[in-house]
Amino acid sequence: MAIRALIAVALLALVAPAASAQTASTPRSALLQQATLFKQAKWRTMYGTYTARFRRSCPYATFVQRQRQTRQILGTDFRLTGIQVKRETASRAVVAYRFVKNGRTVAQVTLRDRDVYTRIGTRWFDELDRVSTC
Repeated sequence: MAIRALIAVALLALVAPAASAQTASTPRSALLQQATLFKQAKWRTMYGTYTARFRRSCPYATFVQRQRQTRQILGTDFRLTGIQVKRETASRAVVAYRFVKNGRTVAQVTLRDRDVYTRIGTRWFDELDRVSTC
């Protein structure tokens, strides 16, 4: 009986991120959702905003460790500005943006950097790429 309960909890943990990530109807909204979840340290939900391909390459524990390290450096009082979306196909887009803190750009992702977002069904997810890596 205890094993069944553990399996049920594990399955819910796998399903819950995808369900809560379903609000991203555009690549831009996916990016902004990730920034909000990052600021709130909602790592499990944020992990669900990435594709299955990304999650296969980046175990959850490693993902959380990297996000916490980044959060220590970047903090939570940044804004994303200059968001540009270049749709390559109906289900693939590249996104560019700047992290601005205290009125200064502290980091920038350009279209050339190729931060790829993929549409699965009607929702957009962050794909494994040079920017979104583990």
